[in-house]
Amino acid sequence: MQNISRERVPELDGIRAIACLLVLWVHIGPQSFQPPSVLAAGSTGVDLFFVLSGFLITRILFYNRANKIPLSNFMVKRAARIFPVAYLGLALGLFIRPSPEIIYSAIYLQNFAAIFDWGRHVVCTHYWTLAIEEQFYLVVPFIVMLMPTVWAKRMLGAICIACVVSVYVVSYFAANMDRLTLDLAISGGTTTRGWLLLAGSLISCVERQIREDLYFPSITIAMLFVISTIFVSPSFYLLGLQDPTPWFAGPSGFGDGMIRRQLIVLALFIFCLSIPGRRSLTILRDPLLGYIGSRSYGLYVYHILVFEIFGVRRGLIMSESTLMVCLALLFTLVVAELSYRLVEMPIMRIFATAKSGTEAAREIAEKPGNLCPELCSMHAAKIRVDPMGSSPRSLCKGDNAQFRTFRV
Repeated sequence: MQNISRERVPELDGIRAIACLLVLWVHIGPQSFQPPSVLAAGSTGVDLFFVLSGFLITRILFYNRANKIPLSNFMVKRAARIFPVAYLGLALGLFIRPSPEIIYSAIYLQNFAAIFDWGRHVVCTHYWTLAIEEQFYLVVPFIVMLMPTVWAKRMLGAICIACVVSVYVVSYFAANMDRLTLDLAISGGTTTRGWLLLAGSLISCVERQIREDLYFPSITIAMLFVISTIFVSPSFYLLGLQDPTPWFAGPSGFGDGMIRRQLIVLALFIFCLSIPGRRSLTILRDPLLGYIGSRSYGLYVYHILVFEIFGVRRGLIMSESTLMVCLALLFTLVVAELSYRLVEMPIMRIFATAKSGTEAAREIAEKPGNLCPELCSMHAAKIRVDPMGSSPRSLCKGDNAQFRTFRV
C-alpha cells in the first residue's frame, strides 16, 4: 500500500459538475426545459455522483490506512463536511413547507421513507441520495480500515455483486407492488442503487492501472459494454420477468434498463480517468466546470428548495416563465456560493489545521534537510497540534525534547 496517493485528479471536478448540472436540469419543471428522455439526465447524474463518491471515499480510506490515520479522523471530517450544509438545507425546507415527515430526511432514511410511503411528499425528497451515501459510511469505512487489505477488496467486490443481484430479487416481487413502489424500491434502495458506490470503491482499488496502463482500462470498458448488451437482458428473461425498459433508460429508468445505463456510466467514468480520456476530454479540466464542481454539494442540497420558491420545481410547476427559470438557477448559484464561503470553507479550514499526529509527523519527515525522518514516524503519536494554530515544526523544536535535534 506504500504507493497510495491522494494526488488531486482535476478531471473529477469536471465529472462532479456535469453530474450536478444533469440533476438540476431534470428538476426544472417547465416542459420546454426538460432534457431528452433518452439521456435519463437526472438518473445519470445521480449514478455519476455515486460512482465518484465511492471512488473518492475509498481512495481516502486506503490512504489513511496506509498512513495509519485513524478511522475516527475520517468519520469526524466527513460529518463536518456533510452535516452542516445538509441540516441547513433541512432548516430552509421546514421554513418553505413544514412537515413532520422531514424527520426521515434528518436521520438519513429518506430513501426508505419514499419506498414505504412514510414521507414521499416532503420538500427535501432529494435527500434520498444523501441517505444512501450515509448508509454506505456505516459499512465500507470499517471494511477498508479494519480488514486485511486483500480481504477488504474481496469483501467490497462480493457485496457489490450481492447488491446487483438484489435488483433482480426486488424485481422478482414486482407483482406484489404497485408501479411507483417498485420504481422507488429499485431506483432508491440502499443496495439496488448503492451498488454504484461500491463499484466506485472497486475502481479506486485499481486506480493506478486505470491511470497508467493503456490496455487495462480499454479491456475493462469493453467488458462493461459487453455485459450491458449481452448478459443483463437475458438474465431478466431467465427469471421469468419482462424487461420493463428500453436498452438505456426508458420511461421510469429502473430494472434492466437501469443496470445497462449504470454499466455505461461506469465505463465512461473509467475512460475519463484513463490516459486516452485525460488527453481527449480536456473540457473536464475547464475552470468553469471546476468552479461548479467545487460548489456541487451546495447546489444539490439547495436547488430543490429554490426551485420550489420560484415555482419552477418539476411536479410542482406554478410558472412556465423562462425568466423565472433563469432567476431560480441564478439564485441557486448565489445560495450555493454563500454556503461555500460562509459554511463549507470555514469548516474545511478548521479541519485542515487539525491534523493527526501521523499526518504532522509525515509533513516534518518530508521536509528537505530533516536529519531523522525515521524518528518522526516512530514517535508520530507523540506529536501534538496546538489548537491555536502552532505548526508541527515549532512543536517539534520546543514541546518534545526527542525532536530537538531535527533541522527543519
